[in-house]
Amino acid sequence: MIRILGTLGLVFLVGCESISVPSLNSSSFNNKDVSGCDGSFQCHVIELPMASGCASPSGYQVYSTKALSELEAQQYEQWVMQQHVKQQADTHTCPTVYPVQALCVNKTCEAITLGK
Repeated sequence: MIRILGTLGLVFLVGCESISVPSLNSSSFNNKDVSGCDGSFQCHVIELPMASGCASPSGYQVYSTKALSELEAQQYEQWVMQQHVKQQADTHTCPTVYPVQALCVNKTCEAITLGK
C-alpha cells in the first residue's frame, strides 16, 4: 500500500520537481543484489527506449527491489537508462522487441516474454 501511495505521489509530482541524483556508477550498485527476490512483487521492468526514434522500445531490463530502498530503486533505474543511452547512441535499426513481465523464479527476477 505504501509503494502504491508513493507511486501516486510521484505521478502527481511529474514535471513539478526532479529528483536530484548524485553521479551514479556501477560501484553504486555492486554491493546490492538487484536480481534476488522472495516474490514477484519485488520484480520490476525498465523499458529501454530506442535512441533513433523508433516507436517500440529496444529492450527491457528486469531488476528486484528486495535489497533496494525506494530511492535506490529510482537511482538504479536512472543509472540503467544512462548506460543504455550511451550504448544506443550509434544504433539506427528498429528491432522487434516483445514486452516482458518480471517474475520471481527460483529466488531470481526473470523476464518472461509476452506475445511471442
